[in-house]
Amino acid sequence: MRIKWHWMLLLLVVGALALVAGCGGDDDNAAGTTAADTNASGTSGGTLVFAGAADPVSLDPALASDGESIRPASQIYETLVNLKPGGTELVPGLAESWEVADDAKSITFKLRSGVTFQDGEPFNAEAVCFNFDRWYNFTGPAQSASASYYWQVTFGGYAKNTKENEALGESLYASCEAVDDTTVIAELHPAFGVRAAER
Repeated sequence: MRIKWHWMLLLLVVGALALVAGCGGDDDNAAGTTAADTNASGTSGGTLVFAGAADPVSLDPALASDGESIRPASQIYETLVNLKPGGTELVPGLAESWEVADDAKSITFKLRSGVTFQDGEPFNAEAVCFNFDRWYNFTGPAQSASASYYWQVTFGGYAKNTKENEALGESLYASCEAVDDTTVIAELHPAFGVRAAER
């Protein structure tokens, strides 16, 4: 049972770490306005006031470890894997499906097609790998637990740990391969199977 929860947590965090900025489909309605342009009364414009307990520390989800940063990030970015509302069941996000290899050393994600960034660039496997590789190659202060807490909790170390982070050891993340535009393989280091069994 503990390994099942470990896999669910790993997939959720992997999906969350692979956040893709500003992805979205075509939400235009027949009148040429989007849902965001119209308020509850059906008129356009107005002001939305939102109160939070504090200001977000960062709007970069890779560098967020506090709830006030994660809340807006989850509203801005889409993830590969989501939780079913009101529960802990994993459901598709930007990944339509995923498969964990029998040896538990890789996860293959099949991505949704037809998704674009807000600047019109396509969301694809290359973008997912870019994000994983960015986090894996963090250096200096970005390796601080206060900056990249969730990477450390999930994957441990980085490509090259700073002297202060030598105790993190080797990262469970090894590499990412963009097989084609809609297929990503996240490779894990061989030690992963041993660490998963220990949990």
